[in-house]
Amino acid sequence: MRAELASKIGRLVPELDAKENARLAEMVIEILEILARDEMPRVRALIAEELKNADNVPKSLILQLAGDLEDIVAAPILEYSPLLNQADLLELLARGMRTRKVVALAKRRNIEEALADALVGKNDLHAIGALVANKSAKISVKAFDVIAEKAEMNKDWHNAMVYRDDLPLRTILRIATFVSAALMEALISRNQDSKEHVEGLRKAVRDRIERGDVPGLKEILPAAVAVPEPEAPAKPEGDPIAQRVKKDREAGLLTEANLARALEKNEHEYVKAALIEMSDLPSKTVNQMMGTRTAKAMLAIAWKAGLSIKMAVRLQLELARVNRNDVMRAGDDGGYPMSEADLDWYVESFR
Repeated sequence: MRAELASKIGRLVPELDAKENARLAEMVIEILEILARDEMPRVRALIAEELKNADNVPKSLILQLAGDLEDIVAAPILEYSPLLNQADLLELLARGMRTRKVVALAKRRNIEEALADALVGKNDLHAIGALVANKSAKISVKAFDVIAEKAEMNKDWHNAMVYRDDLPLRTILRIATFVSAALMEALISRNQDSKEHVEGLRKAVRDRIERGDVPGLKEILPAAVAVPEPEAPAKPEGDPIAQRVKKDREAGLLTEANLARALEKNEHEYVKAALIEMSDLPSKTVNQMMGTRTAKAMLAIAWKAGLSIKMAVRLQLELARVNRNDVMRAGDDGGYPMSEADLDWYVESFR
C-alpha cells in the first residue's frame, strides 16, 4: 500500500509548477519526505526512481536519498539527479560507497576530472570499467595512467578504451602493448591522422611481433608493421579494416563461415565492416542501425547481408549485445521471424 502511494506521489512532482496551489505543492513535498524515510527500502526506492530527474524538489531530500544505505535507493539519484553538483558527489563518495553506488556514479553524464580522479582512486574495477565506457566523462592524464596499468588484466575495458576520443598518447601506446589484433587495427585506424601516434603504434606492433605476441598480427596489420623506405610506394589510404574486407570479398572469402570465425576471435570491427560490404548499405545507415543496439535492427542488417537466421541470432547476442530475453529468433518456419517486406521497410526507415 505504501509502495503504491510512494509511486503515485512521486509522479505528481513533475506536474507541479508555480501555477499550482502553493499549499498542495508543500503537502506533496512533506509526504515525499516522510516516504523517503520509510522503513521499507522498496518504498524509498520508488521515491528515488520517480525523483531521479526532478529539479523542483528540496535538495535536502535528494541528498537524503543519495546517502541512503540501500543501493536501490541511492543508485538512481547518484546517476541522474540534476540537483547534485560535483562538491556534493565528492562528499558522498568520500563517505564510503559499495560497488553498485560507485558504478552508478561512474555512469553519470559529464563527470568532471576531479570526480573521475576520485572514482579511479576507489580502485573499484566495476566502477572504473563504467567510467571508461562513459564517453561524456572527463578523465585526467593521471587517471588514464592508472587505468591503463590496470587495463591489461581487465579485458572488458579494452574495447571502450580504444574507442574513446580523449586518450593521451602515452595511454594509446600503453594499451597498444596488450589489446587484441582487431583492436590494435582499430586503434591505428582511429589515430592515422597523427604521425606521432602512428609511428608509436608501428613500433608497438613490431615489438609484439618480435616477441611472438598475438599470432597473425603481421598478416592482419601489414600497413602498421611495414617499415617505410624512401623508395617504397605510397600506402593505400582509407580504413585498413574496410580494405581487408574488400579484398576478402574479391577473393570470395566474405562468407558466413568466415564471419563466424571472426566473431569467435572477437574481431567485431571486421564483422561490422563485413556487414556493410555484404549488405550493400551505406556505412552511415548500418552504423545508425547498430547504434540502436536493438534486436530488430541487427536482424534487418543480417537479412540484408544475406545471412542465415542462425547467424542473425549470433550477431544480436555477440555484436549488438542484445539481452537474451529480447533476441529475435527463428520463426515457426525456421526462417526470419519478420516478413521480407517488413525487414525491407525497417532498413529503408534508416536511410
